[in-house]
Amino acid sequence: MPVAITALVLVVIAKPITTRRPAPMDYRGLALVTVGVGLIVLGLQQSAQWSWSNPTTSLCIAVGVVLLAIFVRVERRTDSPLINIAIFRDHVFLLDNVVLAIAMMVFVPVFFFASEYSQISLGDSPQRPASPCSTSSPDSSSPLNLADACSTGAAPGALLYSAAHSPAWPWRSGQFA
Repeated sequence: MPVAITALVLVVIAKPITTRRPAPMDYRGLALVTVGVGLIVLGLQQSAQWSWSNPTTSLCIAVGVVLLAIFVRVERRTDSPLINIAIFRDHVFLLDNVVLAIAMMVFVPVFFFASEYSQISLGDSPQRPASPCSTSSPDSSSPLNLADACSTGAAPGALLYSAAHSPAWPWRSGQFA
């Protein structure tokens, strides 16, 4: 909460100038991105019930990816797109988004499994599912102390460290030099 209050105070102090640019809604792009992401999520979500060998799972994901590719193509040619795809030509912006995606691939499972761990192994109630990551005093008697890992950012730090030192990444091969 203090971060949100600080952000609101800074916005009031900065008084950002907003330029209104009325534009028509891109319903074609909206339909493509909604159905594309929806099919990918459906395929991934239902893979446990349908199994990965079921063609319906693969078909949902493949059609979703194709629709997102069509979405990108349509947005490049639309006068008022939902997303200005050209912004991804800025390599700093693109790399920031790649790093954010990698970080989210770490954070989401950590908090999900911390919730499961606290309910199953520690016997916490579902009303306090993320207790290993929310406690300020680590429980030294617990065999897996997630409080330290979550509060210090050890998991994302380890991932980013290993990625930065991997010979497979482009910046290690001199591609970005």
